[in-house]
Amino acid sequence: MKQSILASLIVLATASLAAAQTVFVVRHAERADAAGSGAETQGAHGAPARERPAFAPKALRRVRRSFSGGGSGAQGSPRATEPGSGAAPRQEMMMASDPELSAAGRARAEALASMLKDAGVTAIFATEYKRTQQTAAPLAKLLGITLQSVPSKDTAALVGRVKSAKGDVLVVGHSNTVPEIVKALGIDIPITVGEADYDNLFVVTLGPKPALLRLHFR
Repeated sequence: MKQSILASLIVLATASLAAAQTVFVVRHAERADAAGSGAETQGAHGAPARERPAFAPKALRRVRRSFSGGGSGAQGSPRATEPGSGAAPRQEMMMASDPELSAAGRARAEALASMLKDAGVTAIFATEYKRTQQTAAPLAKLLGITLQSVPSKDTAALVGRVKSAKGDVLVVGHSNTVPEIVKALGIDIPITVGEADYDNLFVVTLGPKPALLRLHFR
């Protein structure tokens, strides 16, 4: 029921701005190399981070709307805390291992598909890694859309393809690329995604003044 309410909120939010393109940006769901251990393994040399509990699509946790334009007020402050300066190297080592999704991750991917099935998505982009493609796959299958792969390090190419798409778009990235993507789409309020955070759904409405709706779901 609550998942259905969240899906309805998304449809209403996008329908009110039907003339503008909407881009849904998410991080990949939980990885298999973190399942059952109580920690999110970063690879042989990566520092561990605590994994979230197994996902169940139950409730919308928080909604935050912010707008670009250089503001620095509390409304745009991120919830998650970004790890220290070693986060990027750890992400690169984690990407090299290319794990698949865990059972919790597959459940989250199915929940994402259920939420966005009526949101008007016409194109889906993911990076070259299994976990991003598996996160996007249920929605792609449900809508009969071919999943498009874009290199994780080529944010400029991704954003160009997103903006040239006809209709609304889903983009699945990583904790260190999602903030870059949102910024490149025109949102100048800084955001962060923690290494153990999988519950963010960023809804970016493009236009003369791009707007950001940040959702958290479980």
